[in-house]
Amino acid sequence: MNTLTAEESAELADRIRARELNWRHAFDAWYLVNGGVPDLEVTADGTRRVLRDATEFIKTSVGYLASHTDIGYEGIVQEDGTLQLDTAGEYRYRPLGVVDHGFTAYERIQS
Repeated sequence: MNTLTAEESAELADRIRARELNWRHAFDAWYLVNGGVPDLEVTADGTRRVLRDATEFIKTSVGYLASHTDIGYEGIVQEDGTLQLDTAGEYRYRPLGVVDHGFTAYERIQS
């Protein structure tokens, strides 16, 4: 099992945020241990909410999100390139850069 101490996890997060040399490697290491896919619920009226708390960093394919409007994903990708996972806007993410095979890393915007 892969584990990181709280200090190691924080150090990797700092390297990712600072876009240090090899930040993508730091992202991969952080994501391997701490990453996860936020669970979204789309209600009948189209409202999106996050069921399981989203992590500080996520990765996704914008193409995938854009092509799945049939399941309520329209509006997740914003015009400025950020992601808004929920309708209320509590879970917003800014892009960090492409990490692999069409996936982009995102950092949660803290208000």
